[in-house]
Order: sequence, then structure tokens, then C-alpha cells
Amino acid sequence: DTILDKDFVKYVEEDYQKFPELTAVGGYVRSLRHNWLTACRAFEYAVGQNLHKLAQHHMDFLFVIPGAAGAFKTKDFFKHITFEHDTVTEDLDFTYRLHKQGLKVFYDRRAVVFTQDPSTLHSYVNQMRRWFGGGWQCLMKHWQLATERPKMALELSLMYMEGVVFSLLLFALPILSLKFFGAFIVSYLFVAFAFAVFAAWQEKRPELLLVPIPYLFLVVINSYIFLEQMVKEVILRQKTLVWFQPERYQFETKP
Repeated sequence: DTILDKDFVKYVEEDYQKFPELTAVGGYVRSLRHNWLTACRAFEYAVGQNLHKLAQHHMDFLFVIPGAAGAFKTKDFFKHITFEHDTVTEDLDFTYRLHKQGLKVFYDRRAVVFTQDPSTLHSYVNQMRRWFGGGWQCLMKHWQLATERPKMALELSLMYMEGVVFSLLLFALPILSLKFFGAFIVSYLFVAFAFAVFAAWQEKRPELLLVPIPYLFLVVINSYIFLEQMVKEVILRQKTLVWFQPERYQFETKP
């Protein structure tokens, strides 16, 4: 479901030559064009990878080496990584374990891949349940990292506390005050449009300017699934290890 950019291997090789101590490289994921859902995912990728992930790189705590765009030094992988089959997000689990060993992980935006993201709501919901559920599983599995390393504690707190607070506000505000909820949504759309301009420029995809309206619908879905998986994985301890085969569509060999 993924196509490597023609220079992906070249840039990864350059990274390993420049930093001999490097264990793994996380690349830059771009979503193949298909429909409004994949456009929303392209918007997320553009903002997440050019702002959030870049900040993580400079903090020396890359949260996840993408499964679709990761490269590992073989000897380090065999020494420190095994498939333990206790989470549904092995790429995130691998990244936590490399950080736990104090190994160097690098983020290179030049190392691009083009991936096929969910094109139906059914596939999208299944993928988000796996991503968020696996995120909570890995956080519980590796929580010691947050107590041992201040930078990681800061990053994980910002990610998960922001997710919980935002999701709760999204569903609580309509009950507490419709007027305040309306102002909240309008403010959110203004911010989303600003990010859409950035994403359209960064990805050279003008259609991303139209994303904020349908993306608001996905924000509600994401918030519900985030809270749902927190309750299921953290509070009820009902660990889910089922992986749903995503639906695929035909795509050209050139992105």
C-alpha cells in the first residue's frame, strides 16, 4: 500500500553515513490522492509532520517511526527489537523501545513515501481505533519513560492530556453553553483554515484549502474514538489485539 520516493533510500543512506551512531530513521509520509477522506489525511500529515514531528525531532524524542516510512540499522533491530504481539501498533512500540535503550532516532523529511490511506469511513474508523487503542496500550506498557526522562514526560503529557481535554470539551460544551460552543467551533475553523493554507502550500495541493469543513466531521469522530479507546484500554483493561484488514483501492504506480 506504499510507494517509496525514488530518493528515499539515498537520503536514508546519507543519514547513516553522517551519523554512524544512528539506529533508525523516520521518514515523511504523503497520502495518495483519492477522495475527501484521503485529502483530510494529507492535511493531517502536512501539519503533523512539519510542525509536531519536527518539534519532537528537536526535542530528541520522535514519538513514532512510521511503519510505512521507517528504516532501521539491522544489527540494532535484531539486538533490541522483537515482535512481542502485545499491542496493535508495532511501529510505536518499536520506537518506545529504542528510546528506552537510549538509541539515536532521526527524523528526515526528505525521505518521502506515498501511502494509501483509508478511503471509506468504515476503514477510517477501524484504523483510528487501532491507532488510538495501540497508543494507549504502548503508553501503559512504557509509562516508565515518562517518569525517567523530563523531555519525554513533557511531550507525552502534551499529547495525551491535550487529547483528553479537547475531546471532553467538544462533547461537554454543547450541553453547558450552545453560544460558547458556537464560538469554539468558529475559532477552531479559523485555525483549521490557517493550517489548510500551510498544508496546501507545503504539499503543493490547492484542494487542501477545502479540507477544514469536512475535517471538522472527522474531528468529532476522532475525539469519540480517542475517549472510547482510553476507557477500553486504560480503565476497563480490555486489551484489543485484533487487526482489521483495511479496504484497498487501485492506484497508479506513480503518485
